[in-house]
Amino acid sequence: MAQILKLSEAGYDAISADSKNLILDSSKECFKIYQEGSGSITTAANIDMGASGWWGVEYDDIVHDLGFVPMFRIFFNYIEEDVDDVSEAPMFGFTGEGTETLTAYVDSTKLRIFFRYVNSTEATETRYYKYIIFANKLVD
Repeated sequence: MAQILKLSEAGYDAISADSKNLILDSSKECFKIYQEGSGSITTAANIDMGASGWWGVEYDDIVHDLGFVPMFRIFFNYIEEDVDDVSEAPMFGFTGEGTETLTAYVDSTKLRIFFRYVNSTEATETRYYKYIIFANKLVD
């Protein structure tokens, strides 16, 4: 017989509490952090696309080599130290004269983080990110 570990919020009995009042329930799948980190991506909108403006695309690869497609989360911000202005990917935004897209792709070996920037003039932009790769499969 499998052992089950439950941890409830203060004021609730772990044995009889509803799942919304449990902090941990080992009978359910829990996210298990495999790898986490941070970095930055700088892209130069230096490709002249005529009427579409100036484009730039860059990406970072984070290798995990799990051998399966894992769950993940990514958070972006504009200023490295700014913890009050954070967005979760995917993010599509407008910044002054430009537009940007921050997205990600994951496969069985890597997490790829994309930053696409389009501006009416040549420009360089940097975005800072934090990522979490879980040891949980995204698909079976």
